[in-house]
Amino acid sequence: MAIDKMKNRRKYVLIGLFILWFLYALTFTPSGDDMERIRFAQTDLGRLFSLIPEQYKQLNGRVVGNWLSFALMTPFWLRALVKAVCVSVIAHSLWKIAGLRSTGALLLTFVLVTAMPLSIHVQVYNWSSGFFNYTVPMALLLYFLARTRDEKKPSPIVAALLGFLSCLFVEHVTVFLLLVAGVILLLHRRGYSRSDWFWFAIGILPGVLVMFASPGYSAVVAGDDWYRRVPVTFSSLSAQLFKNMGRLGPYVLVQQRLLPILLIGSVFALLKTNRDRILWGALFLGLLLLFFPRFQGSAFVLGLEQAPWRTVFVHQLLHAGVVLFLLFRVAPLLKKTDRRMFVGALASWVLLYVPLLIVQPIGPRNFYAATLFLLLAVLLLLKQVGLFDTEATGKAAGALLLALLIWRGGIHGANTMVYARRDAEIRAAMAQKEHFVTLEPLPYLRYMHGNQTEGLENLYYYDQPGDLELYVKE
Repeated sequence: MAIDKMKNRRKYVLIGLFILWFLYALTFTPSGDDMERIRFAQTDLGRLFSLIPEQYKQLNGRVVGNWLSFALMTPFWLRALVKAVCVSVIAHSLWKIAGLRSTGALLLTFVLVTAMPLSIHVQVYNWSSGFFNYTVPMALLLYFLARTRDEKKPSPIVAALLGFLSCLFVEHVTVFLLLVAGVILLLHRRGYSRSDWFWFAIGILPGVLVMFASPGYSAVVAGDDWYRRVPVTFSSLSAQLFKNMGRLGPYVLVQQRLLPILLIGSVFALLKTNRDRILWGALFLGLLLLFFPRFQGSAFVLGLEQAPWRTVFVHQLLHAGVVLFLLFRVAPLLKKTDRRMFVGALASWVLLYVPLLIVQPIGPRNFYAATLFLLLAVLLLLKQVGLFDTEATGKAAGALLLALLIWRGGIHGANTMVYARRDAEIRAAMAQKEHFVTLEPLPYLRYMHGNQTEGLENLYYYDQPGDLELYVKE
């Protein structure tokens, strides 16, 4: 009876968290590529299904992600609803995969999923075009992983479908899933893989084929694509590596801010010897010295300019040290049931960064998937420490989540109110056939993807994009 009451309580808490996130998502402001999709929904929705072959031939293999970004962009409450559903699925799935049971653990998981670094948060939650390509596949993948923890496993059809669909959003996740499928099939051949995992891997294989068979990638490989690049010579490879390291280097761990603090603290609490504590502290001291901001920039930034190979080596050495320490000194301290999941989370965290070393373009949105697996590893450590055994954790996490949603929601809401006023002004000017419109500036540009006017030319025009000139007040 008590167990049933706890389950009902968690169910109501989950529903409440979903509603809070839905209200939060309503405050998000459209930006960048969202404008083109809003215009499409307003004027050309009848071509929705013809978009699939068009974009597959001309752009890339992101069949599902591209299509959803057009199909679910409007009305505004629909995209907010989809965002709340996906974030709730991600948070609940991480909670379940980690084998957590308490309401406090669920609340803290929602906090960590919501409290992404602002640059990531803006590109995978606020920016809807980014959300549909970067957040939705992680909801599908983590939902499958969570279902494998149930007594009733996913059916072969469901497992294969989830594997297939997860591959049709973004390339580096597809490459990661191909590696996962290879490991699963190898283990299956040796008799170690379950049926649900096997069918998930079987679904991944055609998904990878569909993704990378897109004719849109031929221009990328040939070097003729203006936006996307894959280096083919050593000099271009090294130049791209240094450029990408400048962007992703801090995000691997240090710039995650909340997660490394929890990681450091939980590991210190678990370690048994002073020698291990000194080594663990030394690794993070090295990272702190590498990334600590100075007047002329951090040692990492300056190093990439003056001694790039040496800087990349130091960066990789320190992070490899962290991973190896977690594998060989910390993982054995976990319960046997959690150890395998912890190792898998660490491996996923690393592997999801590897394809990003040499491709162009990359941005904070590309680091979201890896961050979620780091988050999973941290949850397993906090579970071992016993943080979720006290009611205080739930109360503190609930208060923190509410404060976070109100704080960021208020800022997003301020931008959205200006966006609404802009929309009314532009439409009024267009009704008068004006060709110049001066706009009120958005107050919090850091909470937006793009600049003050990016994408607006694809939403507001008479005959073709650009025939209405938009200026921002100084």
